[in-house]
Amino acid sequence: MPDPHLTLGPVRYNPETSSYEALAEITDRGARLAYPVDVPAPMTAAFDYVMRRLRARALHAHRSGHAPLRLRRAEPAICGGFPPALAA
Repeated sequence: MPDPHLTLGPVRYNPETSSYEALAEITDRGARLAYPVDVPAPMTAAFDYVMRRLRARALHAHRSGHAPLRLRRAEPAICGGFPPALAA
């Protein structure tokens, strides 16, 4: 089974919780899923450390199946082109 493809959205620092946050989008077997992830760390934390931990948290949430919040991206429902025109 191939590893899922993971993309992190914009990473931001939340001073209220002293953590870095991002939305991780994972494509696995044709399904697109998004997980909000966070890493408690000081604002001066190394970029590599923060990125590794965000990726690890996203993959853990995806593989465990026990993520508290998950978003399934809807695929466009286009079957053979445009829908038929409405009769007047």
